[in-house]
Amino acid sequence: MKVNRAGLADCFGVSLPTVDAWLRKGMPFDRRGARGVDWQFDTADVAKWREEQVQAAVDDALKDLSIDQLQKRKLMAETSILERRDRLEAKEIFEGSDVERLIAEAVGKCRTRFLAIPTDAADLLVGMTSAAEVRAVLDRLVLDALAELAAMDGIAGTDQDDGDDGAEAGGDDREAERPKAGNRAGGPAKGGGKR
Repeated sequence: MKVNRAGLADCFGVSLPTVDAWLRKGMPFDRRGARGVDWQFDTADVAKWREEQVQAAVDDALKDLSIDQLQKRKLMAETSILERRDRLEAKEIFEGSDVERLIAEAVGKCRTRFLAIPTDAADLLVGMTSAAEVRAVLDRLVLDALAELAAMDGIAGTDQDDGDDGAEAGGDDREAERPKAGNRAGGPAKGGGKR
């Protein structure tokens, strides 16, 4: 793909000064920039050049090491890989894709729970005439939702989860799972609503 300086910086996730530094180090280009003419680069050529630069840097770093030092580095790397694998299996750490999935699940549960508030509030607010009563019911519903979400064991989707995801299975279980903010017989949890 052919790109200009800004496009190359975006493609490789670097700043324009970094692109300029690469040019000084011999990065290939298709067309030199001039007044009114953009630089032009082939991203495949630049990627190949970058790989060569990284390999050269690694070779330089390793050339001065003894066999013992290289073996020690290899052993340390293998140990690190095994420790990471153990931590993944013990769910002490998560892969990036797992984190994305877990966050999406948690956001989904939050969204479902908060979208249920208007439905929950409808029956509770019928007949209330004061703003204080309405505010008390809505405050309690929001606090109940926050408390329910905070009480979820562990991260959604892990072994620590209690497995009861009524909100995901259709949402009807939420009525039985959580205490109401108030009801017609008992009144709102905060303030003095109508009985």
